[in-house]
Amino acid sequence: MKNIKNLYDKYVLPTYGREELTFVKGQGSYLFDNQGKKYLDLYPGWGTGCLGHCHPYMADELKKQLTELIHVPNNYYNISQAELAQQLAELGFHGLTFFCNSGAEANEAAIKLARKFGSKDGRYEIITFYNSFHGRTLATVTATGQEKYHKGFAPLPEGFKYVEFGDIDALTSAVSPKTCAVMIEFIQGEGGININNIDYYKKIEILCREQNLLFIADEVQTGIGRTGNYYGFQTFNVSPDVVTLAKALGGGVPIGAMMAKPQYNDILTPGSHASTYGGNPLATRAALAVLEVFKKENIIDNVNKQSQYLFNRLKSIKNETSLIIDIRGVGLMVGVDITVPASEIKEKCRKKSVLINNIGKNTIRFLPALNISREDLKKGVDVFEEVLKEAWQ
Repeated sequence: MKNIKNLYDKYVLPTYGREELTFVKGQGSYLFDNQGKKYLDLYPGWGTGCLGHCHPYMADELKKQLTELIHVPNNYYNISQAELAQQLAELGFHGLTFFCNSGAEANEAAIKLARKFGSKDGRYEIITFYNSFHGRTLATVTATGQEKYHKGFAPLPEGFKYVEFGDIDALTSAVSPKTCAVMIEFIQGEGGININNIDYYKKIEILCREQNLLFIADEVQTGIGRTGNYYGFQTFNVSPDVVTLAKALGGGVPIGAMMAKPQYNDILTPGSHASTYGGNPLATRAALAVLEVFKKENIIDNVNKQSQYLFNRLKSIKNETSLIIDIRGVGLMVGVDITVPASEIKEKCRKKSVLINNIGKNTIRFLPALNISREDLKKGVDVFEEVLKEAWQ
């Protein structure tokens, strides 16, 4: 086998910090490297692997689609796209869907919808939150309330304001005659698994209604089961005007979606927005397969059961050591603040064949497959506990 690292060094732009791992096979919550070593993956595909790796039903559906039709442009009808839009509506968001390829694209579509919504009376400003993350395109990186992602890309697009996450007074004060929308993650994933209470999100919804602002929910990470409901807004008991999805929607196959309530269906008219590959037959068949597995295997029930176990175990570890400062999250989206460098804990877990993720200097993030078994979750937490206690001693 060729030296993969040399090929990357020679031919691939260095836009990622890569670990010395080359995976060649996946099965359930496990990955296998090119040396045959097996790893338990507790953040499959940064949250895209909601069913783990290579779920048999999903693999069979994709094989069938590959022999039937891979791509057709969006100026023709596509049966699986229509069926997927219907199912997404029936799961609890009664609106219309625009399909694209990623979370950033979905958020771009939401930003364009908001701008066009406000254009009739000169409004274009969108309020987002510090420590948020909305994507890597120029508009979505500007919407992201973290300066480290802005460096080197000036001048950034105008029309974005940031306020402190959790401060309703700051948000209210930030609204101006130019404001057209508020865009929020109910749980800030890349910001460190930051979360607020239901009352806070309800106040945002009320503010948006009073000020005629679009209430945009970025559910790229929280959507499709991650919080123990199909949508995060169901967990937090609010009703946004616009919802964006990606990651878990395709179970690892690239797909994004921007959904808007019916009263906004005449804003993005033919020619005003598009995506060449968006919602093609292969991607939408993958998403339909994901939703079918959710129903057949009671995935939402599993999320809630395994979440309770995970939180109980982490709280127990916190009580036994002085290394855990805080545990945050909902469902199977969990952040653990620790007193030692998170990157070191991640590395030690990797050496014990368990893959976890760190955010910043001191936060470990768990995003396991939503169908993970109790046995596999226990195995992963056992290793995490073992590594922490070794550091504690």
